Amino acid sequence: MRYRKFNISALLDAAVNAVGDGARSCVKLLKCVEGQYNKAFIITMDNGVEVLAKIPNPNAGPAFYTAASEVATRQFLRTVLKLPVPRMYAYSLDPLNPVGAEYIIEEKAEGKPLGSLWYQWQTESQLDLVNQLVDFETKLTSVSFRRHGCIYYKKDLEKKDRGPWSTPLSYLAAMGINEIQWAKAYAKPRINPYRSFESPESPDEYISLLERYLQLVPHLLPGPSRTSLSHPDLHLDNIFVDPGTKQITRIIDWQSASVSEPFFQHKIPRLLLPVGSSTTSNRLKAALEEPNATDDADRTADLLSHYQRLTRLKNRRRWAAMTLRCRSLLAEPSSLLCGAWSRNDVFSFRHALIHLAAQWEDIAPATVSCPIQFTEKELELHNSELELLEGLGEVLHQLQKDNLIPLGGMVLRENYEQASYTNNAVKEMFVNMAESESQKLLYSRIWPY
Repeated sequence: MRYRKFNISALLDAAVNAVGDGARSCVKLLKCVEGQYNKAFIITMDNGVEVLAKIPNPNAGPAFYTAASEVATRQFLRTVLKLPVPRMYAYSLDPLNPVGAEYIIEEKAEGKPLGSLWYQWQTESQLDLVNQLVDFETKLTSVSFRRHGCIYYKKDLEKKDRGPWSTPLSYLAAMGINEIQWAKAYAKPRINPYRSFESPESPDEYISLLERYLQLVPHLLPGPSRTSLSHPDLHLDNIFVDPGTKQITRIIDWQSASVSEPFFQHKIPRLLLPVGSSTTSNRLKAALEEPNATDDADRTADLLSHYQRLTRLKNRRRWAAMTLRCRSLLAEPSSLLCGAWSRNDVFSFRHALIHLAAQWEDIAPATVSCPIQFTEKELELHNSELELLEGLGEVLHQLQKDNLIPLGGMVLRENYEQASYTNNAVKEMFVNMAESESQKLLYSRIWPY
């Protein structure tokens, strides 16, 4: 990940000035656990007020538009929908400010992250939290928009060059067209970490996939429905609650939130998804290794059923989109294409297209033939990548299941030495599974930690 340089002293001064109420200086600075899309700091003032200051990382998207949209979206949520979103003290969209980067300074979220409490709660409390989530999503769905895209203040889009889109098909097509333009201008041939050195990855391969995606666009939308705003990722640590009342106090992380049809939105809040695979075989295996695994899986299933039942009753538009036949198959290509080359994940985008083409008879009338095809060579290369990724995935998930190294490789400082030792040992075992020296080199190259 690339990092942005900025002036931390100027950021502290901006925070002191934004808070007011007699604050004269910062007495404590705490850097938050490294996030994927932001640098974040908890700043404590001499009058006891705590604020959160954050600066978007380059991988979050164009910094100006990323910050400008988050600001407008959160103001809309607080002032129009009256939802529990942290109040912003100050922000700047000008990278030439004294801080040297766009920033947002906001109140520290009231309450505790749900992730620190969720697994200690009784089922009754968890069910009540699900009730609150459904009410929250229903409130979001209650306001519809005429266009697709992110929310901005008009003054921040005086020089806009794209969007919003008046139809979902134009929105889907624009994503592919923009990615093709980017790939032609910036993508360079490179070594694919999941292939041998004799099979490099070229921008032309990627552009060919994007062109095939554009051929599919007219078939990817089942029918029009009302657009609404949605939260991009409702996981446990994005929800804050009062430990005493168990009521939601704040919902954070609205960066990249956008207006779209429910069809394009997340089907289930991530906190209600089972950890790992939910197949029967894996549940039985987990039950043999961990006595409480089946109980946990059953509880998750009960919560998910409760969520679905309430959504069907209270949020009919969302329920209709959630239960749409072949929804995931149709929505996956558009959810994976943006930035697939730059984040080194062309594989997932290609896999979604191949999967859709293979299941075409399930989603299209018999009179409509699939508009895209893949050559035998393309399928052979893809299947070799798939086999390698599946093997690696099994090893990484086992490390997480055994509480050795979590997915992503982020560990607490006090656990670093043990995690490093485990990582080196397991990596060596993984590499030695290779059948040749060239394959060993490949296995070593793809190890993520």
